[in-house]
Formats: sequence, C-alpha cells, structure tokens
Amino acid sequence: MIVADAPTTLEDHPELTMVRGPDQLPVTRIRPLREGLSANDAAYVVPAEALNATLLTSDRRLASAAARWADAETV
Repeated sequence: MIVADAPTTLEDHPELTMVRGPDQLPVTRIRPLREGLSANDAAYVVPAEALNATLLTSDRRLASAAARWADAETV
C-alpha cells in the first residue's frame, strides 16, 4: 500500500490494520528464497515473513510458492 493512500484505504476497510515494517528490506533474506521464487517475488515475501503477516496477491502462482515461507492468500 502506498503510505499516502493509507488513510482512505483504512477508512474504506476498517477490518484492516496497518503495521509499519522496517525501513530496510533484509535483502540478504531474498537470496535463500531463490529456489522457489524470483528475486522480485521474494521482495514481497520477505516483508510478509518478517512481519508474520499474510501476503495478499492476485498472483496465484506467487501465493502458492510463497506459502512455504509466509501465509499467502489470493484476492
């Protein structure tokens, strides 16, 4: 989510909570995930894993592959 859009999104979806993650993506974690993910896909999975959050994606392949490391749902 783009930070500037957060207030509107949270007003429209009160069931969502927002947690600000670390400012730095742990890029050293991306490389070990290469067996099942591209570097781009891993860049989405790593924060979800680090925050113990559910990765929401419209990409069914990504959700399936990401499930090895983090909760993932296709929306």
